[in-house]
Amino acid sequence: MNIIDDYLSEDMFKELYKVYTGSNRQICWAYHNQANPASNDIDNFQFINLLYDYRFDKMKVDVATLALLQHLPNGFKSVIRSKANLFTIRDKQIKYGMHQDLIIENVFDTPHYNIKTLLYYINSNNGGTEFEIDDNIKFVQSKANRAVIVDYSVKHQSIGQTDTNIRLNININYLEK
Repeated sequence: MNIIDDYLSEDMFKELYKVYTGSNRQICWAYHNQANPASNDIDNFQFINLLYDYRFDKMKVDVATLALLQHLPNGFKSVIRSKANLFTIRDKQIKYGMHQDLIIENVFDTPHYNIKTLLYYINSNNGGTEFEIDDNIKFVQSKANRAVIVDYSVKHQSIGQTDTNIRLNININYLEK
């Protein structure tokens, strides 16, 4: 696991932050009744904005995804999926259930691919992400302009926030160079 604070330059971060929190309505959020299908908890909902998915022929990788990937320490070969997540404020911290980001179809399910997940936090709050690494749980708090890079197979779960109206992050699955 690689945690990088101040991932983007201050100017780039402010631009991205403005896109996701400003009143210009550039982002269309879709309601998902279950953030994690493995969980039956009624509180397990979120809003997403699908930025890119390789399975859709006409979809092009968006500018925000490319901007985030340009700063990877080991570079990237291609994008598999990218989405923004929005979680609403709750009375208690909701645990959304451990999961792996995606089930890679046979085309990516071979040992010579180095598939990674980049989780980028857009705003700061008391929520975050728990990661299961070597049978230990590590909590990474949502901090604006923080990035976490892990192998795609690492189980993790979102932890909801109680101190801000929304918690925003971008989740990118990609092939590392």
